[in-house]
Amino acid sequence: MSLSVRSHALKLVLVTASVIILALGSFVILGVPQAAAADDPKLVWGWVKDSADRVLVGADIVVNIWDPTNTTNRASRSDTTDGAGFYSVNFLAADWQIGDWIEVLCDYNGAQDDNGTVAGDTAAPFIQYINITYPYEIPEFGSALGLIVSGAAVGAVAVVMMVYFRRK
Repeated sequence: MSLSVRSHALKLVLVTASVIILALGSFVILGVPQAAAADDPKLVWGWVKDSADRVLVGADIVVNIWDPTNTTNRASRSDTTDGAGFYSVNFLAADWQIGDWIEVLCDYNGAQDDNGTVAGDTAAPFIQYINITYPYEIPEFGSALGLIVSGAAVGAVAVVMMVYFRRK
């Protein structure tokens, strides 16, 4: 091979290598996902229910927005569920970013539960739907078990009182 052919081949290899390095460098710089700033306010809403699918009225709700590392709480809002077990809180656009963790904490008569999700970049990124479903049935007198337990307790107290007063 002549010197000019080698020189041309070397230039071609150097140009190709330079283009590949620039392309990979651009991909690394531009292609790394960064937390995207939100353009819209965020609406977080949902229902609170027990495992029997009964709505829980009057549950205290706290919604926190955490940065992706879960070390910085960007914003927090609270609400109480209405007659349908529904809650809703609003955050400003400056309060959240795509990729943040949204945490919903619920307290219903001392029973606590939580749920969460990543703030998404969906067709409607400003709406986030997060339900809380307690993994057990919240005892109420309206359930069959609550009726049986309360009836048995009243009956036991009545029997004890009758025996006690009869002996006197």
